[in-house]
Amino acid sequence: MNSGTAALIPTCLLFGVATGVGIYQHVVHIPRWFAAPPGSFEIVRQSASAEARFWIPVQATLAILLIVSLVLNWKEPAGRVPLLAAFVGYVVVWIATATYFAPGIIRFSRMTPDASWTSDHSARAQRWVVLSWSRPVVMIVANALILLALSRRE
Repeated sequence: MNSGTAALIPTCLLFGVATGVGIYQHVVHIPRWFAAPPGSFEIVRQSASAEARFWIPVQATLAILLIVSLVLNWKEPAGRVPLLAAFVGYVVVWIATATYFAPGIIRFSRMTPDASWTSDHSARAQRWVVLSWSRPVVMIVANALILLALSRRE
């Protein structure tokens, strides 16, 4: 096994874990966050530090593994394109999370339980939830692209 393959295997595994946890979060946790706003945002406040302790190291490690995999597999034309596409998808998800999704849920979570909840709030919350599903979808595609790159190794 060469270094390119050795780098792709943990990249693929960690990408799969991150994708699976993201899907789990969308199916189990996010519906609870928005069950009875703004009171239900207390769940977000209570779990924020645990979420950060999980996601920050996972995302940092994943970024490093993706870059190392890309560098070590750059000379493999059959694997370079899917890896590059997976990397771009990952970066797009990261940027969207940093600029829209994280600030949005932070704003919601700062609402006090007795704050008034308007139809505008409901529309913004619904939009956040619907758009948030784009992240695990892109991660699934990116993970499939990493698997494709791995399967094309000689």
